[in-house]
Amino acid sequence: MGKLWRLMQRFPPPLRKQALLRFAGAGACFCLLLLVAVWYRQPKLWFPFLVMGVVSSGSGALLVWRVDQGKVLAVEGVCREVESTLFRRRPKAVVMECGDRLVKVYLHARVRNLAVGERLRFYVAESASVYEEDDVLVLSGYLAVEVGKK
Repeated sequence: MGKLWRLMQRFPPPLRKQALLRFAGAGACFCLLLLVAVWYRQPKLWFPFLVMGVVSSGSGALLVWRVDQGKVLAVEGVCREVESTLFRRRPKAVVMECGDRLVKVYLHARVRNLAVGERLRFYVAESASVYEEDDVLVLSGYLAVEVGKK
């Protein structure tokens, strides 16, 4: 555990938070697996917890490996537009200016209080696909987001 923690101390804070959340989810799944296995003793009931624990810990390990190998890119820019959902008015997508190009990112995490002019930094896997739509680059996904000051 000590070696992993020392390794994660070098990560940017948003990526460290993501890795810790994934490992915490795996730990919670394995604790529930033990409770259900001891209480009910039926593999049909504890098997989903085993699968989710393995998937969550594998996801955390993959994130740690990617960051350690340098396979994560930081895309930084200034927010130019925030698209919101129709009913709850939560941010759905962000268009930011990176150098001389516009980049659109669909948000999958709760990012609150986004305003035009704020600095954004998205951590993206090197293998993430980027496609073009109306002269705007669209990122297919991201690992973590960091919202800076204006």
